[in-house]
Amino acid sequence: MWYPELMYVVDDPDWAEELTRLGKAWPQVLTPGLFETELVHTQRSILASNVQSEPWRSHAELAPASMTHSYVAAPIVSYGEVVGIVHGERFGQRRDVDELDRQILACFAEAVRIDLSRAALAEALEGAHASLGSAARTIDHAVAAVHRVPTVSLAEPGAGPGGMQLRSGPAGLEARPLPDTLTRREREILRLMAGGKSNFAIARQLTIAEGTVKQHVKHILRKLMVASRAEAVTRWFQAGGDDPLR
Repeated sequence: MWYPELMYVVDDPDWAEELTRLGKAWPQVLTPGLFETELVHTQRSILASNVQSEPWRSHAELAPASMTHSYVAAPIVSYGEVVGIVHGERFGQRRDVDELDRQILACFAEAVRIDLSRAALAEALEGAHASLGSAARTIDHAVAAVHRVPTVSLAEPGAGPGGMQLRSGPAGLEARPLPDTLTRREREILRLMAGGKSNFAIARQLTIAEGTVKQHVKHILRKLMVASRAEAVTRWFQAGGDDPLR
């Protein structure tokens, strides 16, 4: 089906509105022999002539109402499918359209196709970015949860009753103090990272910009000489997991 959506007539908006209402009231079936049927099948622009003398080849209601004798039309293509048609004519200039008009309209329709493709790609990339961000947060939370699992080890002489003690973090981590180069703010952010908080959550809790948190995280990774948040959290627990803020 061909549903006319919008029309523009130079210096005559009322006529354009009237033709638009007429087109919407009488959608055209894309039957064999129709100019627009050929356009949809070939996905190529067309030059329609003898419109009034061959009314069966164009819109049954719009063709006589518009009084056009010739027009050009080009397909708007998205993902290999015709999703729209743009038409143009020279009625206001009292002349028929020609091959140059067809080529100009074809160029315009191609520009629309490219714009639609870019918009679709941008939407797809935004969705992928959101999915990757969600996956990264899930991994961070899982790593933090692993480090919060209590482990049991033999206590040193003089420890509490039973000779056993609990500590947070995975077993087998060699004690390594955090470097003195970490600032108080960086230690605070590292502690929150170890608690499984995202950059956004840290920014809200500390009432600072998320971009500021990202910069702190970069500094933390560099000072700890690690390549990821997970490695930084591991260093936190190697330092005891309760390193006092300085």
